[in-house]
Amino acid sequence: MKAAAALLLSLILAPASALLVKNEDAAFAVNGTAANEDAGPCDEQCRFDILMCNSFMCTECTYDWCTSACQQIQKDFPSSRCKKWPASRKTYSDTAAATTTAA
Repeated sequence: MKAAAALLLSLILAPASALLVKNEDAAFAVNGTAANEDAGPCDEQCRFDILMCNSFMCTECTYDWCTSACQQIQKDFPSSRCKKWPASRKTYSDTAAATTTAA
């Protein structure tokens, strides 16, 4: 109980500026890294694979909101595509290429 009271008191007495995240700390580049940092081990394609290629939402879900969300992911990563897609499929929305099979 004393610890909770001490935490509450420190939050009340702390200046508001100490509790806020500075814009430069929260600003991320298009590739999801901080402005002056390297992309690290999970680059743009890695994140696209996680969000698009390996997610239930973009591989199996049939709800409209899933489709909309996955189309937005594709807009956020315009040069990325899933390795499992046929060569003719360039984007998530390219469903004609996704459903055609070679004769």
